[in-house]
Amino acid sequence: GSGCRRWRLGEGRSAMSELLPDEYVGFRYIVKYKSGKGKAGGQVYGCQDSRDPDGPRKVVKYPARREEYEALQRIYKTSSEPLGLSRFFDCGLHRESKFIAMEHMGRPILEVLQQQRVSLDAQWDSLRILGRMVLRRLEVVHRAGIVHCDVQPGNILLDRCGFCQAGPCWRPYLIDFGCAQCLPWDKQLRPDFGTVDFNSIHSAEGGRRGPADDVESLGWVLCHGLLGVLPWFDFTKRATWKEGKLVEEQRWVVTAQVAEAKAALLDSGASAFDVCWTHLGLMPAQLTEFLRLARSSSEKVGQLPDYGALDRALGGCGLDTRDVEADRQDVELYAQHHRRCEAAMVYLDSLRL
Repeated sequence: GSGCRRWRLGEGRSAMSELLPDEYVGFRYIVKYKSGKGKAGGQVYGCQDSRDPDGPRKVVKYPARREEYEALQRIYKTSSEPLGLSRFFDCGLHRESKFIAMEHMGRPILEVLQQQRVSLDAQWDSLRILGRMVLRRLEVVHRAGIVHCDVQPGNILLDRCGFCQAGPCWRPYLIDFGCAQCLPWDKQLRPDFGTVDFNSIHSAEGGRRGPADDVESLGWVLCHGLLGVLPWFDFTKRATWKEGKLVEEQRWVVTAQVAEAKAALLDSGASAFDVCWTHLGLMPAQLTEFLRLARSSSEKVGQLPDYGALDRALGGCGLDTRDVEADRQDVELYAQHHRRCEAAMVYLDSLRL
């Protein structure tokens, strides 16, 4: 055999719902290891591409929800290589269930940034550049008629994308469309649908979600990346969860607590919380403005947010956010900033010797 460690099937899960080591999927992808699990179900597997064994690594999600399958097909119909999504996309049927195959794309964005021991200002410079790039990816998704519904740190990956004058270049990629919804739609979603810690304030009311909810979620990801643990994390940590959902008797109470804490931070800043949260006062005015813009946009049902204004709030030029040239400039800016951060860390380490 391949020497690949076999895994135990999940309890209560049919043997037919999980893939085995060295199993072929779609007569092409050879399963090598289990990589993780999507928010809305479906295991993610690292695979070798039998047609391109020396090419980029692939991941297969199986079984894939019909909504995710349809959302990705809709996005890729708008462009053969949508900005900030995997450079490779394939889908099909295996054992009478759908699968999705994509190129493996880097590591979670905050996992990479947390390795940088830099000042708060330097960290914010990194985050706002990356935030502008993720905003462009969300606009591409939204203009294809899709709402992601689960913008959270684990679903934004940072991957190398070649070299520029400043050195290695990095780009963020948006993954896991397992919670995605197609527009127009009237589906009423649970308030805990997605990831409560990063959901928009509006989402706690239940009901429909729109593009502005995705954008506000991006703001909370940036907030967490900059300030670390946020006051409402304890509400969701202490809550009772079952199969990725809050138990029914806690669902509305916990999501309301989280929404109230987020609103308090935007309305009153650190003064709304105990003294142990005084560092929240360091939240940049730009980030507060970004979140307020996103929140006000969520009240305009059926309309796309003002992506230009949101881009400007993060220090961008506010021009067409879909412009590939603007994205290329931000890739170079981030490469320059990343190089300065690495040089600063090397210098600080030398002082400790």
